[in-house]
Amino acid sequence: MVRAICVVTAVILTASCGDEKPAAKQGPVKVAAAAPSDETRRFPMAGRDKVEVVADQLFGKAFLPGGNIASYEKDGKRWQQFVIKAKSPGDTAILLGQFKDTMQSPKFVAHMGGYYGTDGARSYFVFPKGNWLAGVVGLPLEESDTLGRQMAVLLN
Repeated sequence: MVRAICVVTAVILTASCGDEKPAAKQGPVKVAAAAPSDETRRFPMAGRDKVEVVADQLFGKAFLPGGNIASYEKDGKRWQQFVIKAKSPGDTAILLGQFKDTMQSPKFVAHMGGYYGTDGARSYFVFPKGNWLAGVVGLPLEESDTLGRQMAVLLN
């Protein structure tokens, strides 16, 4: 009797082992976010031309939700700064990681917890600040870092 139970148990366990399919590899996770509101107050005023609210896919990146992009011009230079408000710092971390994955040769900027790199012909400095993902587009690292620090103060 005990032997029969062991045989039946072994057959059941063996039958259930080999039929599972491996989990399909998932693509980038789309972080859910509320419709963006006008966050003009989050951007420094010096040199600012305009602020645009983008409903979804900031910079045309499928993994990014909507946010705000400010355009600047000063001393013959043009650049953009942006903010995205995520639902949680965890969602911000996911967005930062996905953004980093699109960059060529991303450089970790430790004091900001962000990354600087290029995507195509554009340079991006992207950093987290609580529920915010923010950044500077189109400037060298030194200038992006200075502007990023100024932005971080406005994200409190």
